[in-house]
Amino acid sequence: QRWINDCQILLHHSAVNAEREARGDLPINSLWLWGEGDTPRVPADIFTRVWSNNPLALGLAHLSATPYTATPADAESWLARIDRAGNHLVVLEDLIDPSLSESIEPIASSAAQTKVLRRLEQTWFAPLQNALRAGTLASLTLYPYPGLPRRITGSLLRRRWWRRSR
Repeated sequence: QRWINDCQILLHHSAVNAEREARGDLPINSLWLWGEGDTPRVPADIFTRVWSNNPLALGLAHLSATPYTATPADAESWLARIDRAGNHLVVLEDLIDPSLSESIEPIASSAAQTKVLRRLEQTWFAPLQNALRAGTLASLTLYPYPGLPRRITGSLLRRRWWRRSR
């Protein structure tokens, strides 16, 4: 903390910052120091492969030495590319507002959410449900944000798990 304070004082009195302010630019008033310490240990062998475009998921896959690939456009192309054996993680970020950069804030507009959900239903959820029913997938675990994971199997689909008990 002391080093950061010293840097802020140096930057405040810097001739470069005086020139920036004279031009109407914002001054550089701090440094962001990070990366100190040891590389965190990430458990290996949790997933066979990670399918994602998310920098955090890809970074964790890299740290755990898990193979990773960009998320395919739809479930059918994903199913065609995977080896059925294994525990694959597919990260679908479609409900995260891209204007919020790497934030985890959901899309604000209800109409936009409905449109995205319909597209996800057509391109991912319905084909995955069909694969579970056909037995091409043994199980599927959903990790909703926020919420608890839910494991779905073909037999569970036949029991209509989403309906409330009477």
